[in-house]
Amino acid sequence: GVEARNCTGQILHSIPASVDTGPVLEWSLDRLLKATKYNFSIAATTEVGKGSSYSISVWTSEDVPEESPMEVTGESTTSSSITLSWEPPPANCQNGEITGYQIRFTNQPVLSPEEWSTQDVSGTAVDATIEGLE
Repeated sequence: GVEARNCTGQILHSIPASVDTGPVLEWSLDRLLKATKYNFSIAATTEVGKGSSYSISVWTSEDVPEESPMEVTGESTTSSSITLSWEPPPANCQNGEITGYQIRFTNQPVLSPEEWSTQDVSGTAVDATIEGLE
């Protein structure tokens, strides 16, 4: 059988090695892992036995990462700039290909995070310098 687990190892769904769905022509699975390749094999059966099978591979869709970047550090590089460095979220929690990061910052603690300034970092970069700070 197959077990689908989330990025922390919790079992989300268990699929037996053989499934008898009866006389149906469609079968759905839910709670699968995101951005994951699944292999399926299907064969018709009669009272006499199982016929030849057809195999197919299908990828589930990407989703937002389940975990934040790790090992984030910051260093003042000038009196008005700070360089941040980080490691990507754990690979099994990325839920697809990381295409960038968004950094939010403020020196006004009364503001909600939605009101903070932002700087987008595209690609796979794992550091950024925030300049023009007061």
